[in-house]
Amino acid sequence: MNLNDINKDQSSFLDFLRGAASIFVMIHHVKNSFFTSYTSLDSTYSSNLFVSIFYFFTGFGRLPVLLFFVLSGFFISRSILRLVKKDNWSWKGYLIDRLVRLEIVLIPALFLTLFWDTISQILIENYQLVKISGGNISPVNFVGNVLFLQTIFFDNYGSNYPLWSLSNEFWYYILFPLLLFLVIGRKREKAFLFITFSIILVILTIKNLLILKYFSIWMLGVIPIFTPIPKKSYFISILSKHYKIISSTLLLLILFAFRKNFLDDFWGEILVSSLFSFVIYLTLLSSHTNVAKSESFPLFEFISAKISGFSYTLYLVHTPIINFLTYISTLIGFGVKWLPSSDRILYHFFMSILIIFYAFAVSEITEKNTSKARNFINSILRFN
Repeated sequence: MNLNDINKDQSSFLDFLRGAASIFVMIHHVKNSFFTSYTSLDSTYSSNLFVSIFYFFTGFGRLPVLLFFVLSGFFISRSILRLVKKDNWSWKGYLIDRLVRLEIVLIPALFLTLFWDTISQILIENYQLVKISGGNISPVNFVGNVLFLQTIFFDNYGSNYPLWSLSNEFWYYILFPLLLFLVIGRKREKAFLFITFSIILVILTIKNLLILKYFSIWMLGVIPIFTPIPKKSYFISILSKHYKIISSTLLLLILFAFRKNFLDDFWGEILVSSLFSFVIYLTLLSSHTNVAKSESFPLFEFISAKISGFSYTLYLVHTPIINFLTYISTLIGFGVKWLPSSDRILYHFFMSILIIFYAFAVSEITEKNTSKARNFINSILRFN
């Protein structure tokens, strides 16, 4: 198994992919909320190269989520397998680690959703605005989302519709170790694991089969860990040395294929996610063959660390404020479903920057303190 440490260069590359994915999701949602669709444009706009580029790079809402799932499958399964290999695994420690990581951002994000959605509702009522989007912000639904039961027994909380994927993530964090220890665990535990796994499987099959379908995509992130590293050769050296260029070219081809609707079904998503898995494998290959260890790009490493450091927060907090801004736009006479004029595209840029700074500020008091919160919980439970 490929469980050795990856060096700083490879780690920065994967961090960059994670951070960039969250930004692509956000700019896609800004564009969808404020601009008319590309297919509805007349030739004056659709024939404009600048407009086409704008719509191209703001049109990857679903694709980055697939990348999130594959990266998550890689990082989480790798973490579990390393603990197992060191004989340091425990369900208690694992669940504390995962729950603190998720909840330290999720709970504040739900309160922020309540805040922005409440203000949006006040604007709707006071100024007779047409409701554009929103959702259930009841206390019961709040608790349901805290427990990762959205899309299973509850709705996504308020206007925070990206929460659907967080529910998926949590249940993958449970399903994978259950599945793993059904294979390698002690016999006396397997009956309990099997019953637990079966109950979850039945509930998800009945309530939201899509979660299980996307589990297959999440599991594609596990494959690079078990794929053997071939012996060093000239071909392998080339792949290792130029893995960023090869990966970037592959990702660009995926973007073009996706935007041309060549991959617009579940099997297309499987294919795309398999290519994402291959990109991770190329990164591991580079690390194991020691070719790229001498490379150092401080600026790239700095950017990667920064954008990945608040990527989870950005993903969870951006849609409620976008929803609020649509009502502000309507209130001041700008409206929504804009045509892509140069000034409106500039507004998109400034709103995106504003949301990035907003998410970064939230992350400074949430995501950045994950380790401190984890240590605090462990100290309370007297668990090391």
